[in-house]
Amino acid sequence: MNGIAQLNMLPEHLHQALDGYPVEELFQMGLDPSSAQRTVRAWLDTLEHDLAVFPPASTDVLVNIKSQMEMAREGLAEVIETCW
Repeated sequence: MNGIAQLNMLPEHLHQALDGYPVEELFQMGLDPSSAQRTVRAWLDTLEHDLAVFPPASTDVLVNIKSQMEMAREGLAEVIETCW
């Protein structure tokens, strides 16, 4: 199964969480799998770092931002696990 087909098997909430990350485009570009995986891993590492230094979520806005970041982290991790 190709990467796009595997990507399309992700639950809808993870697809939505990946908004802003051109994961599907990585597969469409024809990058070799290891390069595409390194790119997604770099996004995931950056997100994990950003979450580690994120200020305490003391307002609704910060809670929403942090929640979106956590969902994106889950989505990127699932892409790595599912597609490679």
